[in-house]
Amino acid sequence: MGKIREFFWPLLEKGEIQQVDTLSIEDIKVNDSNIQKVLDYAIKIYDSELARNSAIETKASLFISSLAIITSVVLAITTTLIGQNKFSSVLFLLIWLLFFLTIYVLRTVWFAVKVHERKPFNTFYCNDILNNGDENEYSKQLISLIINKTRKNSLIINSKIDNMVMAQEYFKRAIITLLVYSFFLIIFFVDKCKLGIKSSIFMMLKAFNEINIGTWLILLLILIAISSIIINFILVKKIQN
Repeated sequence: MGKIREFFWPLLEKGEIQQVDTLSIEDIKVNDSNIQKVLDYAIKIYDSELARNSAIETKASLFISSLAIITSVVLAITTTLIGQNKFSSVLFLLIWLLFFLTIYVLRTVWFAVKVHERKPFNTFYCNDILNNGDENEYSKQLISLIINKTRKNSLIINSKIDNMVMAQEYFKRAIITLLVYSFFLIIFFVDKCKLGIKSSIFMMLKAFNEINIGTWLILLLILIAISSIIINFILVKKIQN
């Protein structure tokens, strides 16, 4: 049952609350010649975490904007069909698919909005760099400060990633539901169309069923031969060039 529920309705697993281990100056045991390198690497890691946070929020914004357009279009189509057509089994399925699509879209937007929730993010201010001490001690103070801020930020970013993963899961299900909705919409159009499309499709299926296996095999061999000739012609042209 858990797998079935996960297939239709994934949930975010709750893990243990992580604690940040504060790094003190005494914990920085680096040779004096390598302090500057450690400081540079710490700054790069801090910047990479900021970039990761920006990328996650950008992706969440794309989810919100794209799903808003998709939902409005599908809702308008379904409303028009309901207003201009009598009740039918296909229309009933379209309404149910719209219901599931709306639920998945709302869940996607919910987790995408949670990515943009305001959370305490650790950044640098003027008082963080106005410290006393010699060159090595000052560098160690900056290193410990940068690493501590990066560790605290990583927890916040990881929580955003969890919400982003859930938004992606529900976005996938919304896309699958939209594909099924489009398939039934085509069936509804064929069923209501007065241009003879329905009868033409049945005639085509009947003609295909009357073709024997030998004829199918000949057609397949001809298709393979034509494809082989085209591929060889392209390869010869590339070799000549």
